[in-house]
Amino acid sequence: SITLALLPNAPHSLELARFATEQGNELMLHLPMESSVSGTTREPNLLSVRQSETDFKAMVSEMLQEFPQVRGVNNHQGSLLTQQPAQMHWLMQSLLERGGLYFVDSRTHAQSVAARISREYGLETAERSFFLDSKGDDLEGAMHQAREVIRRAETEAFVVVIAHPFDSSIQVLRQLVPELRRRGHNIVPASHLILMAEHRQFIAHCGDLIAHEDGSCSFPEGMH
Repeated sequence: SITLALLPNAPHSLELARFATEQGNELMLHLPMESSVSGTTREPNLLSVRQSETDFKAMVSEMLQEFPQVRGVNNHQGSLLTQQPAQMHWLMQSLLERGGLYFVDSRTHAQSVAARISREYGLETAERSFFLDSKGDDLEGAMHQAREVIRRAETEAFVVVIAHPFDSSIQVLRQLVPELRRRGHNIVPASHLILMAEHRQFIAHCGDLIAHEDGSCSFPEGMH
């Protein structure tokens, strides 16, 4: 199923959260962060490089409290903030304190350090592979991007696709999801994908050895 990311303090977000949960969708908090492009962020409250550590962590906690049912967090914009190691440490400390949350780096900037620092704290982590977005009614552009998603899915083990609720993106998703399933690909919640990716890395680390749930590897019986 598709994982839905909800903005805090947004109209109808609480209603959408309740409805999505009833429908069995997994939820993420779409955490507003400061962009490097001035004037692009319209949210009244967002995490900023100008905040103190205390204010920063208090805002993260407040936004998480708005949606107690979320399973994880990803960044909304944040091309400036996700480049800042100090603020990313504060964020991951807050998520670790809450417990049970994963982090998806939307990678709105190539120099983002968010995913790396998330992993340093032992949080389950993923990074955006592809933006499925073509603004407004550019259906042709969105279809072109959908074909690229299919190509990536055919050649890569895991693809994390992010889409915003543009009309064109929604129309394309209604065609893309069944097409991916027809080709034998699974559409899974973000939490499942992260666990699958981590398990794959674990098996790769062990190589021909036997992988155990505690993170250790051992020789198969009869091998020395």
